[in-house]
Amino acid sequence: MSVNVFSAYPGSEIFKGLLASGRAELDDDYFWGLTSLYSDFTKTDLLTFNAEMTPKQLARWRLAFMLANYLVSYLAYPSRILRSIRNVLFSSHEAATVFEHRLKDALRRFRVLASHPTAAPH
Repeated sequence: MSVNVFSAYPGSEIFKGLLASGRAELDDDYFWGLTSLYSDFTKTDLLTFNAEMTPKQLARWRLAFMLANYLVSYLAYPSRILRSIRNVLFSSHEAATVFEHRLKDALRRFRVLASHPTAAPH
């Protein structure tokens, strides 16, 4: 199961309605906002036009569904837990899922920051 943020693309009826109501503007900022919606699950300032939910609430629900999806997957197939640990912790193994890739990248960044405290991002 996948939960994603819906984006109204220029030319669609929904986007035309957003333009007509003045809620959206067709400019570079809109397109840059679209490109960054999906990759960072820690981002809480999502581009949204939902009157019922704030960007922060949307980000929390998206993260909760993603974590629930992995929890169900690991409970249904416990061998995946060991595979993920092996794939993330040992460089000789390739990550098998996007989740493992993200964990492996985060661990790599943590190791770099821990070994070079002055290399912390500003």
